[in-house]
Amino acid sequence: MQNYIVNKNAQDNGDHEVHDNSAGCLHLPSIKNQLDLGFHLLCNGAVIEAKKKLPGERLMA
Repeated sequence: MQNYIVNKNAQDNGDHEVHDNSAGCLHLPSIKNQLDLGFHLLCNGAVIEAKKKLPGERLMA
């Protein structure tokens, strides 16, 4: 299972990016802008959790 985070700050197009925090992603937001989504087997589980934490916001995985 992978640990996922979502960027609290939206990109210019309004999307909040969901990142796999355990894969060594080079494009992670700064720690203060990360919202932990927990461990998920697949990315879509993390996106579902992000929708709960950021209701009404656009998300991108």
